[in-house]
Amino acid sequence: MSNAKTTGKRIENDDSYDRSAKWLVDKAQQISDPLIDEDEKAKLLRHYDYVDSEMQRYRRGQLVKEFPGLRRVYAQLGWSYDEPAEASEPKQPELEPPKQETQSSPSEPPAKRVSGFLDDDD
Repeated sequence: MSNAKTTGKRIENDDSYDRSAKWLVDKAQQISDPLIDEDEKAKLLRHYDYVDSEMQRYRRGQLVKEFPGLRRVYAQLGWSYDEPAEASEPKQPELEPPKQETQSSPSEPPAKRVSGFLDDDD
C-alpha cells in the first residue's frame, strides 16, 4: 500500500503508549492544518495510521492479559494484538501481611473492649 519504511517499533509499556498518544494529538493538529503540503500530509497520515494501529495492538494485548477470553473474540473479529509478555514481568511473591499486636488483653472480645467505656456510669 505504501512505500514508507516502518521501523517495526512496538509499544512495549504504558510510558511509550502515553508518548504515542501525545504524538497522535500533535500530528492530528498538523494534519488538520489547511496550509500543509499534500505530500507532507500524506506522509503524516501514513505514520499516524501506523502509530494508531500499534497503539490498538498494545491496548488489546493488555486487555487480553487481564481478560484471557478476549483472545477468542479478537480471533473471530480478525483483530491483531500483542501477545502479553508474562515472562518479562517477574511476579512478586505475595507476602503475608504482618500481624498486628493488640494492646488490650486477648481474653476480652473486641466488641467489649471498644464499647466497654460506654457502660461505665461511675
